[in-house]
Amino acid sequence: MRVDTLIPPLGRRAWWLLFGYTLANLGLGLTGPFLLIYLHSVRGLDLGPAGLVIASAGLAGVLSVPASGWLVDRAGAGSAVVVGLLASAGGALAYLAARGPTATLLAALLAGAGAAGYWNGLTSLLAVAVPPEGRTGIFAVAFALQNLGYGVGAAAGGLIVDVQSPASFAVAFMVQAALMLSFAAVVVYRREARREPDGAGERPTGPAAPLVGYAVVLRDRALLVLAVIEVLVGAVTMALLATAFPAWVTGPVGASSRLLGLAFTVNTFTIVVVQIVVLGLTCGRRRTGSLAASAYVFGLAVLLVLGAGMAGGPLGAVGLLAALGLYGVGETLFQPSIMALVNDLAPDAERGRYNSVINLSFQAGAIAGPSVAGAVLARGWYVGLFVGLAAVCGLIALTALWSRRVISAAADLGRHTSRGCVER
Repeated sequence: MRVDTLIPPLGRRAWWLLFGYTLANLGLGLTGPFLLIYLHSVRGLDLGPAGLVIASAGLAGVLSVPASGWLVDRAGAGSAVVVGLLASAGGALAYLAARGPTATLLAALLAGAGAAGYWNGLTSLLAVAVPPEGRTGIFAVAFALQNLGYGVGAAAGGLIVDVQSPASFAVAFMVQAALMLSFAAVVVYRREARREPDGAGERPTGPAAPLVGYAVVLRDRALLVLAVIEVLVGAVTMALLATAFPAWVTGPVGASSRLLGLAFTVNTFTIVVVQIVVLGLTCGRRRTGSLAASAYVFGLAVLLVLGAGMAGGPLGAVGLLAALGLYGVGETLFQPSIMALVNDLAPDAERGRYNSVINLSFQAGAIAGPSVAGAVLARGWYVGLFVGLAAVCGLIALTALWSRRVISAAADLGRHTSRGCVER
Protein backbone atom coordinates (compact mmCIF):
# COMPACT_ATOMS: atom_id res chain seq x y z
CA MET A 1 0.00 0.00 0.00
CA ARG A 2 1.55 3.31 -1.08
CA VAL A 3 1.75 6.00 1.58
CA ASP A 4 0.61 8.71 -0.83
CA THR A 5 -2.60 6.85 -1.58
CA LEU A 6 -3.79 6.11 1.95
CA ILE A 7 -6.47 8.80 1.69
CA PRO A 8 -9.12 7.94 -0.92
CA PRO A 9 -9.71 10.45 -3.75
CA LEU A 10 -13.03 11.93 -2.68
CA GLY A 11 -13.14 15.29 -4.42
CA ARG A 12 -13.68 18.87 -3.26
CA ARG A 13 -17.41 18.55 -2.62
CA ALA A 14 -16.88 15.63 -0.25
CA TRP A 15 -14.01 17.29 1.62
CA TRP A 16 -16.04 20.44 2.27
CA LEU A 17 -18.79 18.31 3.81
CA LEU A 18 -16.29 16.32 5.88
CA PHE A 19 -14.69 19.55 7.08
CA GLY A 20 -18.05 20.82 8.30
CA TYR A 21 -18.85 17.45 9.88
CA THR A 22 -15.59 17.58 11.83
CA LEU A 23 -16.52 21.03 13.16
CA ALA A 24 -19.89 19.71 14.34
CA ASN A 25 -18.27 16.81 16.17
CA LEU A 26 -15.83 19.18 17.84
CA GLY A 27 -18.88 20.99 19.18
CA LEU A 28 -20.56 17.82 20.39
CA GLY A 29 -17.37 16.75 22.15
CA LEU A 30 -17.13 20.08 23.96
CA THR A 31 -20.37 19.51 25.87
CA GLY A 32 -21.53 15.90 25.49
CA PRO A 33 -19.28 14.25 28.10
CA PHE A 34 -20.04 17.03 30.61
CA LEU A 35 -23.77 17.44 30.13
CA LEU A 36 -24.75 15.42 33.20
CA ILE A 37 -22.31 17.46 35.29
CA TYR A 38 -23.79 20.70 33.95
CA LEU A 39 -27.37 19.68 34.63
CA HIS A 40 -26.59 18.45 38.14
CA SER A 41 -23.95 20.85 39.43
CA VAL A 42 -24.87 24.05 37.59
CA ARG A 43 -28.61 23.75 36.99
CA GLY A 44 -29.29 21.93 40.27
CA LEU A 45 -31.17 18.93 38.90
CA ASP A 46 -30.99 15.73 40.88
CA LEU A 47 -29.10 12.94 39.15
CA GLY A 48 -32.32 11.05 38.41
CA PRO A 49 -34.09 13.88 36.55
CA ALA A 50 -30.79 14.86 34.89
CA GLY A 51 -30.43 11.34 33.54
CA LEU A 52 -34.00 11.43 32.24
CA VAL A 53 -33.27 14.70 30.45
CA ILE A 54 -30.30 13.14 28.68
CA ALA A 55 -32.35 10.04 27.82
CA SER A 56 -35.08 12.27 26.38
CA ALA A 57 -32.54 13.74 23.96
CA GLY A 58 -31.89 10.24 22.66
CA LEU A 59 -35.60 9.54 22.37
CA ALA A 60 -36.13 12.78 20.44
CA GLY A 61 -33.36 11.68 18.10
CA VAL A 62 -35.10 8.37 17.47
CA LEU A 63 -38.38 10.12 16.69
CA SER A 64 -36.73 12.68 14.40
CA VAL A 65 -34.98 10.18 12.14
CA PRO A 66 -38.05 9.09 10.11
CA ALA A 67 -39.06 12.72 9.63
CA SER A 68 -35.54 13.54 8.51
CA GLY A 69 -35.68 10.73 5.95
CA TRP A 70 -38.92 12.14 4.56
CA LEU A 71 -37.38 15.62 4.37
CA VAL A 72 -34.31 14.30 2.53
CA ASP A 73 -36.47 12.68 -0.13
CA ARG A 74 -38.77 15.69 -0.50
CA ALA A 75 -36.53 18.75 -0.03
CA GLY A 76 -33.04 17.36 -0.49
CA ALA A 77 -30.37 16.07 1.87
CA GLY A 78 -28.68 19.47 2.17
CA SER A 79 -31.87 21.09 3.41
CA ALA A 80 -32.34 18.33 5.99
CA VAL A 81 -28.78 18.84 7.23
CA VAL A 82 -29.27 22.60 7.63
CA VAL A 83 -32.55 22.14 9.51
CA GLY A 84 -30.94 19.62 11.85
CA LEU A 85 -27.92 21.82 12.49
CA LEU A 86 -30.07 24.84 13.27
CA ALA A 87 -32.10 22.76 15.73
CA SER A 88 -28.94 21.37 17.31
CA ALA A 89 -27.43 24.83 17.72
CA GLY A 90 -30.72 26.07 19.16
CA GLY A 91 -30.73 23.22 21.66
CA ALA A 92 -27.19 24.07 22.81
CA LEU A 93 -28.18 27.68 23.45
CA ALA A 94 -31.46 26.60 25.05
CA TYR A 95 -29.50 24.67 27.68
CA LEU A 96 -28.02 27.99 28.79
CA ALA A 97 -31.36 29.76 29.00
CA ALA A 98 -33.27 26.85 30.58
CA ARG A 99 -34.38 27.18 34.18
CA GLY A 100 -36.09 24.22 35.78
CA PRO A 101 -36.77 20.66 34.60
CA THR A 102 -39.41 21.51 31.97
CA ALA A 103 -37.32 24.08 30.11
CA THR A 104 -34.26 21.84 30.31
CA LEU A 105 -36.28 18.95 28.92
CA LEU A 106 -37.38 21.07 25.95
CA ALA A 107 -33.76 22.04 25.30
CA ALA A 108 -32.76 18.37 25.33
CA LEU A 109 -35.55 17.44 22.93
CA LEU A 110 -34.50 20.16 20.50
CA ALA A 111 -30.80 19.28 20.70
CA GLY A 112 -31.42 15.53 20.37
CA ALA A 113 -33.79 15.86 17.44
CA GLY A 114 -31.41 18.22 15.68
CA ALA A 115 -28.30 16.07 16.10
CA ALA A 116 -29.99 12.90 14.86
CA GLY A 117 -31.71 14.76 12.05
CA TYR A 118 -28.59 16.37 10.63
CA TRP A 119 -26.63 13.10 10.80
CA ASN A 120 -29.39 11.24 8.99
CA GLY A 121 -29.43 13.88 6.26
CA LEU A 122 -25.66 13.89 6.06
CA THR A 123 -25.47 10.15 5.37
CA SER A 124 -27.58 10.70 2.28
CA LEU A 125 -25.56 13.77 1.29
CA LEU A 126 -22.23 11.98 1.65
CA ALA A 127 -23.51 9.06 -0.42
CA VAL A 128 -24.18 11.30 -3.43
CA ALA A 129 -21.10 13.53 -2.94
CA VAL A 130 -18.95 10.84 -4.54
CA PRO A 131 -19.51 8.26 -7.30
CA PRO A 132 -20.99 4.95 -6.09
CA GLU A 133 -17.56 3.34 -6.09
CA GLY A 134 -16.31 5.93 -3.59
CA ARG A 135 -18.96 5.38 -0.93
CA THR A 136 -16.98 3.03 1.28
CA GLY A 137 -14.12 5.52 1.22
CA ILE A 138 -16.17 8.55 2.17
CA PHE A 139 -17.94 6.76 5.02
CA ALA A 140 -14.59 5.46 6.28
CA VAL A 141 -13.09 8.95 6.35
CA ALA A 142 -16.27 10.36 7.93
CA PHE A 143 -16.13 7.76 10.72
CA ALA A 144 -12.47 8.55 11.43
CA LEU A 145 -13.12 12.30 11.48
CA GLN A 146 -16.20 11.82 13.68
CA ASN A 147 -14.08 10.17 16.34
CA LEU A 148 -11.21 12.62 15.90
CA GLY A 149 -13.50 15.64 16.18
CA TYR A 150 -15.38 14.33 19.20
CA GLY A 151 -12.19 13.25 20.95
CA VAL A 152 -10.46 16.60 20.43
CA GLY A 153 -13.64 18.39 21.47
CA ALA A 154 -13.90 16.34 24.66
CA ALA A 155 -10.26 17.06 25.51
CA ALA A 156 -10.84 20.79 24.92
CA GLY A 157 -14.05 20.68 26.95
CA GLY A 158 -12.19 19.17 29.86
CA LEU A 159 -9.88 22.18 29.83
CA ILE A 160 -12.70 24.73 29.48
CA VAL A 161 -15.47 23.66 31.83
CA ASP A 162 -15.24 24.07 35.59
CA VAL A 163 -18.00 23.12 38.03
CA GLN A 164 -17.15 26.18 40.11
CA SER A 165 -17.62 28.47 37.09
CA PRO A 166 -21.03 28.35 35.34
CA ALA A 167 -19.64 30.83 32.81
CA SER A 168 -17.21 28.19 31.61
CA PHE A 169 -20.12 25.96 30.59
CA ALA A 170 -21.71 28.93 28.84
CA VAL A 171 -18.56 29.30 26.75
CA ALA A 172 -18.62 25.62 25.82
CA PHE A 173 -22.27 25.66 24.76
CA MET A 174 -21.86 28.87 22.77
CA VAL A 175 -18.82 27.50 20.96
CA GLN A 176 -20.78 24.32 20.21
CA ALA A 177 -23.63 26.36 18.72
CA ALA A 178 -21.15 28.41 16.69
CA LEU A 179 -19.55 25.26 15.27
CA MET A 180 -22.95 23.81 14.34
CA LEU A 181 -23.86 27.06 12.59
CA SER A 182 -20.47 27.02 10.85
CA PHE A 183 -21.29 23.62 9.38
CA ALA A 184 -24.67 24.93 8.27
CA ALA A 185 -22.88 27.86 6.63
CA VAL A 186 -20.61 25.43 4.78
CA VAL A 187 -23.64 23.55 3.45
CA VAL A 188 -25.29 26.78 2.32
CA TYR A 189 -22.05 28.20 0.89
CA ARG A 190 -21.50 25.05 -1.16
CA ARG A 191 -25.13 25.30 -2.35
CA GLU A 192 -25.93 21.83 -1.05
CA ALA A 193 -29.24 23.09 0.35
CA ARG A 194 -30.28 24.29 -3.11
CA ARG A 195 -29.74 20.99 -4.89
CA GLU A 196 -32.78 19.08 -6.02
CA PRO A 197 -33.52 15.86 -4.11
CA ASP A 198 -31.85 12.94 -5.85
CA GLY A 199 -34.42 11.29 -8.04
CA ALA A 200 -36.82 14.25 -7.83
CA GLY A 201 -39.17 14.32 -10.74
CA GLU A 202 -38.49 10.70 -11.64
CA ARG A 203 -41.43 9.09 -9.84
CA PRO A 204 -44.33 7.87 -11.93
CA THR A 205 -47.64 9.56 -11.12
CA GLY A 206 -51.28 8.66 -11.56
CA PRO A 207 -53.37 5.62 -10.59
CA ALA A 208 -50.71 3.21 -11.82
CA ALA A 209 -47.92 4.81 -9.82
CA PRO A 210 -46.20 2.42 -7.39
CA LEU A 211 -46.27 3.01 -3.67
CA VAL A 212 -43.51 5.29 -2.44
CA GLY A 213 -42.14 6.00 1.00
CA TYR A 214 -41.60 3.71 3.96
CA ALA A 215 -44.20 1.24 2.66
CA VAL A 216 -41.85 0.39 -0.21
CA VAL A 217 -38.62 0.70 1.74
CA LEU A 218 -39.73 -1.87 4.31
CA ARG A 219 -40.41 -4.42 1.57
CA ASP A 220 -36.73 -4.55 0.63
CA ARG A 221 -35.46 -7.82 2.11
CA ALA A 222 -31.82 -6.81 1.73
CA LEU A 223 -32.38 -3.64 3.73
CA LEU A 224 -34.30 -5.51 6.42
CA VAL A 225 -31.46 -7.99 6.87
CA LEU A 226 -28.99 -5.13 7.20
CA ALA A 227 -31.34 -3.47 9.69
CA VAL A 228 -31.33 -6.64 11.83
CA ILE A 229 -27.52 -6.65 11.75
CA GLU A 230 -27.46 -2.97 12.72
CA VAL A 231 -29.84 -3.56 15.65
CA LEU A 232 -27.65 -6.38 16.96
CA VAL A 233 -24.42 -4.41 16.54
CA GLY A 234 -25.97 -1.38 18.24
CA ALA A 235 -27.10 -3.58 21.12
CA VAL A 236 -23.70 -5.24 21.58
CA THR A 237 -21.76 -2.00 21.21
CA MET A 238 -23.77 0.01 23.70
CA ALA A 239 -24.22 -2.92 26.10
CA LEU A 240 -20.44 -3.29 26.20
CA LEU A 241 -19.23 0.30 26.06
CA ALA A 242 -21.98 2.02 28.03
CA THR A 243 -22.76 -0.66 30.61
CA ALA A 244 -20.79 -3.89 30.83
CA PHE A 245 -17.25 -2.56 30.44
CA PRO A 246 -17.55 0.32 32.97
CA ALA A 247 -19.37 -1.88 35.49
CA TRP A 248 -16.88 -4.74 35.09
CA VAL A 249 -13.74 -2.57 35.29
CA THR A 250 -14.76 -0.43 38.25
CA GLY A 251 -16.66 -3.27 40.00
CA PRO A 252 -15.36 -6.85 40.18
CA VAL A 253 -12.04 -6.00 38.49
CA GLY A 254 -11.43 -3.20 40.98
CA ALA A 255 -9.63 -0.88 38.55
CA SER A 256 -9.70 2.91 38.72
CA SER A 257 -11.85 5.25 36.69
CA ARG A 258 -8.59 6.53 35.18
CA LEU A 259 -8.09 3.16 33.48
CA LEU A 260 -11.66 3.35 32.26
CA GLY A 261 -11.10 6.74 30.66
CA LEU A 262 -7.82 5.62 29.13
CA ALA A 263 -9.51 2.59 27.59
CA PHE A 264 -12.07 4.75 25.80
CA THR A 265 -9.25 7.01 24.60
CA VAL A 266 -7.50 3.96 23.16
CA ASN A 267 -10.74 2.99 21.39
CA THR A 268 -11.09 6.43 19.79
CA PHE A 269 -7.40 6.70 18.89
CA THR A 270 -7.46 3.26 17.27
CA ILE A 271 -10.40 4.20 15.06
CA VAL A 272 -8.73 7.43 13.92
CA VAL A 273 -5.40 5.75 13.13
CA VAL A 274 -6.56 2.42 11.74
CA GLN A 275 -9.64 3.39 9.69
CA ILE A 276 -7.89 4.34 6.45
CA VAL A 277 -5.53 1.36 6.65
CA VAL A 278 -8.51 -0.97 7.05
CA LEU A 279 -10.15 0.69 4.04
CA GLY A 280 -7.13 -0.22 1.92
CA LEU A 281 -7.07 -3.81 3.16
CA THR A 282 -10.76 -4.38 2.43
CA CYS A 283 -10.72 -2.64 -0.96
CA GLY A 284 -12.31 -4.75 -3.69
CA ARG A 285 -13.62 -7.37 -1.27
CA ARG A 286 -17.21 -8.18 -0.36
CA ARG A 287 -18.74 -5.74 2.08
CA THR A 288 -20.71 -8.56 3.69
CA GLY A 289 -17.35 -10.19 4.38
CA SER A 290 -16.23 -7.03 6.18
CA LEU A 291 -19.44 -7.11 8.25
CA ALA A 292 -18.80 -10.74 9.21
CA ALA A 293 -15.14 -10.04 10.00
CA SER A 294 -16.14 -7.09 12.19
CA ALA A 295 -18.49 -9.35 14.16
CA TYR A 296 -15.70 -11.86 14.79
CA VAL A 297 -13.44 -9.01 15.98
CA PHE A 298 -16.22 -7.70 18.25
CA GLY A 299 -16.62 -11.15 19.76
CA LEU A 300 -12.89 -11.55 20.39
CA ALA A 301 -12.79 -8.12 22.02
CA VAL A 302 -15.68 -8.99 24.32
CA LEU A 303 -13.99 -12.23 25.42
CA LEU A 304 -10.70 -10.38 25.90
CA VAL A 305 -12.46 -7.96 28.25
CA LEU A 306 -13.68 -10.94 30.28
CA GLY A 307 -10.33 -12.73 30.30
CA ALA A 308 -8.27 -9.64 31.09
CA GLY A 309 -10.56 -8.68 33.92
CA MET A 310 -10.32 -12.14 35.44
CA ALA A 311 -6.53 -12.10 35.11
CA GLY A 312 -6.20 -8.77 36.94
CA GLY A 313 -2.95 -6.99 37.70
CA PRO A 314 -0.85 -5.00 35.21
CA LEU A 315 -1.28 -7.66 32.53
CA GLY A 316 -5.03 -7.53 32.94
CA ALA A 317 -4.99 -3.74 32.65
CA VAL A 318 -3.06 -3.96 29.39
CA GLY A 319 -5.54 -6.56 28.17
CA LEU A 320 -8.49 -4.30 28.95
CA LEU A 321 -6.91 -1.45 27.00
CA ALA A 322 -6.13 -3.78 24.11
CA ALA A 323 -9.70 -5.08 24.13
CA LEU A 324 -11.22 -1.66 23.47
CA GLY A 325 -8.56 -1.00 20.86
CA LEU A 326 -9.51 -4.27 19.18
CA TYR A 327 -13.18 -3.30 19.36
CA GLY A 328 -12.24 -0.08 17.55
CA VAL A 329 -10.73 -2.15 14.73
CA GLY A 330 -14.04 -3.97 14.42
CA GLU A 331 -15.86 -0.65 14.21
CA THR A 332 -13.62 0.44 11.32
CA LEU A 333 -14.58 -2.72 9.46
CA PHE A 334 -18.28 -2.39 10.15
CA GLN A 335 -19.36 1.24 9.88
CA PRO A 336 -18.17 2.20 6.36
CA SER A 337 -19.22 -1.15 4.91
CA ILE A 338 -22.82 -1.11 6.09
CA MET A 339 -23.42 2.54 5.20
CA ALA A 340 -22.00 2.03 1.72
CA LEU A 341 -24.11 -1.11 1.28
CA VAL A 342 -27.31 0.66 2.29
CA ASN A 343 -26.68 3.53 -0.09
CA ASP A 344 -25.87 1.22 -2.98
CA LEU A 345 -29.16 -0.59 -2.36
CA ALA A 346 -31.16 2.63 -2.07
CA PRO A 347 -32.97 4.07 -5.09
CA ASP A 348 -32.13 7.76 -5.39
CA ALA A 349 -35.72 8.80 -4.75
CA GLU A 350 -35.87 6.87 -1.45
CA ARG A 351 -32.31 7.33 -0.21
CA GLY A 352 -33.35 9.39 2.81
CA ARG A 353 -35.75 6.72 4.02
CA TYR A 354 -33.24 3.91 3.50
CA ASN A 355 -30.72 5.75 5.65
CA SER A 356 -33.44 6.47 8.21
CA VAL A 357 -34.21 2.77 8.56
CA ILE A 358 -30.58 1.85 9.17
CA ASN A 359 -29.88 4.77 11.51
CA LEU A 360 -33.04 4.05 13.47
CA SER A 361 -32.02 0.40 13.72
CA PHE A 362 -28.80 1.30 15.50
CA GLN A 363 -30.71 3.56 17.88
CA ALA A 364 -33.11 0.72 18.68
CA GLY A 365 -30.19 -1.55 19.51
CA ALA A 366 -28.50 1.20 21.51
CA ILE A 367 -31.60 1.46 23.69
CA ALA A 368 -32.18 -2.27 24.08
CA GLY A 369 -28.54 -3.28 24.70
CA PRO A 370 -27.82 -1.32 27.88
CA SER A 371 -31.29 -2.09 29.21
CA VAL A 372 -30.79 -5.85 28.94
CA ALA A 373 -27.17 -5.63 30.11
CA GLY A 374 -28.18 -3.63 33.16
CA ALA A 375 -30.81 -6.19 34.12
CA VAL A 376 -28.30 -9.03 33.76
CA LEU A 377 -25.62 -7.22 35.74
CA ALA A 378 -28.12 -6.46 38.49
CA ARG A 379 -28.15 -10.21 39.14
CA GLY A 380 -24.35 -10.33 39.19
CA TRP A 381 -24.10 -12.41 36.01
CA TYR A 382 -20.99 -10.73 34.61
CA VAL A 383 -19.50 -13.81 32.97
CA GLY A 384 -22.83 -14.82 31.48
CA LEU A 385 -23.29 -11.35 30.01
CA PHE A 386 -19.91 -11.33 28.26
CA VAL A 387 -20.37 -14.86 26.93
CA GLY A 388 -23.84 -13.89 25.73
CA LEU A 389 -22.53 -10.79 23.94
CA ALA A 390 -19.87 -12.90 22.23
CA ALA A 391 -22.56 -15.35 21.12
CA VAL A 392 -24.58 -12.49 19.62
CA CYS A 393 -21.46 -11.45 17.71
CA GLY A 394 -21.32 -14.94 16.24
CA LEU A 395 -24.95 -14.60 15.20
CA ILE A 396 -24.15 -11.27 13.53
CA ALA A 397 -21.36 -12.89 11.53
CA LEU A 398 -23.62 -15.71 10.33
CA THR A 399 -26.37 -13.24 9.40
CA ALA A 400 -23.89 -11.13 7.43
CA LEU A 401 -22.75 -14.14 5.43
CA TRP A 402 -26.34 -15.29 4.87
CA SER A 403 -27.28 -11.83 3.61
CA ARG A 404 -25.42 -12.58 0.37
CA ARG A 405 -28.54 -14.47 -0.67
CA VAL A 406 -30.55 -11.24 -0.82
CA ILE A 407 -27.89 -8.58 -1.50
CA SER A 408 -26.82 -8.15 -5.10
CA ALA A 409 -23.20 -8.82 -5.98
CA ALA A 410 -22.93 -5.30 -7.43
CA ALA A 411 -23.84 -3.72 -4.10
CA ASP A 412 -21.76 -6.20 -2.13
CA LEU A 413 -18.63 -5.50 -4.18
CA GLY A 414 -19.24 -1.78 -4.43
CA ARG A 415 -19.82 -1.82 -8.19
CA HIS A 416 -16.68 -0.41 -9.85
CA THR A 417 -14.72 -0.68 -6.65
CA SER A 418 -11.26 -0.27 -8.14
CA ARG A 419 -11.81 3.42 -8.88
CA GLY A 420 -12.97 4.23 -5.35
CA CYS A 421 -10.47 2.23 -3.31
CA VAL A 422 -7.09 3.01 -1.95
CA GLU A 423 -4.42 1.66 -4.29
CA ARG A 424 -2.57 -1.37 -3.04
